[in-house]
Amino acid sequence: MEKLIDLAERFLVGGCFGMFRLPDEVATVFQRGEGSRIFDMTGKEYIDYVLGSGPLILGHAHPAIVAAVCEQAKLGS
Repeated sequence: MEKLIDLAERFLVGGCFGMFRLPDEVATVFQRGEGSRIFDMTGKEYIDYVLGSGPLILGHAHPAIVAAVCEQAKLGS
């Protein structure tokens, strides 16, 4: 996990995306999100109270949004 945090700090200002940053002693790397939950690289589950950068209304990976993106992607870029 420490290696991933170091990599994030190298490419993302402050090692995080957006204005939210965990304290160093509890810093983690999130792997995925589902609805209102996010999961770190170890599989630990958290409630995503921030829900910024898109999932604010429907949550992470809403099935209708995933389906719409997949259909659009088939049309090419």
